[in-house]
Amino acid sequence: MKKTSLKIAAADNMLLDALLFEPDDGQIKAAIMFNSGTAVPKEFYQNFVAHLANHGYAVVLYDYRGVGGSRPKFLRGFKANLRDWGEQDMVGVMDWLCQCYPAIPRFIIAHSMGGQLVGLMSNHSKADGAFMVATSIGYWRWMTGMYRYFCGFIWFAYVPVMYRLFGYVPIKIIRQGEDLPGGVALEWAAWCCRKNYISDFFGNTIINASFDKVRMPIRVIGFSDDRIANELTIPAMMAYYKNAKTGVIFLHPADIKRQKVGHFGFFSTRNKDPLWCYPLDWLDKRIQDLRNLQSKPNESIRDTL
Repeated sequence: MKKTSLKIAAADNMLLDALLFEPDDGQIKAAIMFNSGTAVPKEFYQNFVAHLANHGYAVVLYDYRGVGGSRPKFLRGFKANLRDWGEQDMVGVMDWLCQCYPAIPRFIIAHSMGGQLVGLMSNHSKADGAFMVATSIGYWRWMTGMYRYFCGFIWFAYVPVMYRLFGYVPIKIIRQGEDLPGGVALEWAAWCCRKNYISDFFGNTIINASFDKVRMPIRVIGFSDDRIANELTIPAMMAYYKNAKTGVIFLHPADIKRQKVGHFGFFSTRNKDPLWCYPLDWLDKRIQDLRNLQSKPNESIRDTL
């Protein structure tokens, strides 16, 4: 497996810090854009992405503006909104992927928010499918247990107060990921405080939402002990992709002989054997579907999920 550090320009030319993983033998089956979750640095996903590369995939792993390697020296006053991650960052990375790998299939793998924002990508049609991990709406009242009240406190109180004090929102101190630019955190909180989630902002702050235009196959995997992405919030998110053919795999930790998986455990190396086969099997099948469609041009890829 080869790993290369690089910078990729977002659609508005802001440079994003990225890592490219490729198989050693140069035999690449498909190219993948990996979209991280909110406030999660790209390094968290390196082991999983390296595994994909070792199985014949080229994968670009990158930090959204304001996070990890794409964080400026000072977050205070840094202009960025959450929607910029979908409208600008993801669009730029997908365009870069198309330029580098024009002749092979291209896919999106996404964690959490990284799957939600695919609906803001103007060039989503350049992907041949998406595999999403724990992607759901983030409405706080639909989260499970006492965690919903913790999230309610974060979004109703902590985010606005910290923004007023510092001009950005320190997330690392409460062990919820990387610090966030003020605009990103405020928009994140605004969405998650509403039952209708981001749709309340369609035509307002979100002008060019493309959720109903997405037609690629989407597969989502979730876990019963995830306090965020659960049996209510995952289907609620997939409802936004109403013209895509979606499928959900919902597992209990006991199904894979584990005590817990939660919102982040899919990417742990301890879960490599029971879980990482799911995206690999799905990707391999999508590639075969695309090959079959080349000989049957009148069929739609949406019929092959």
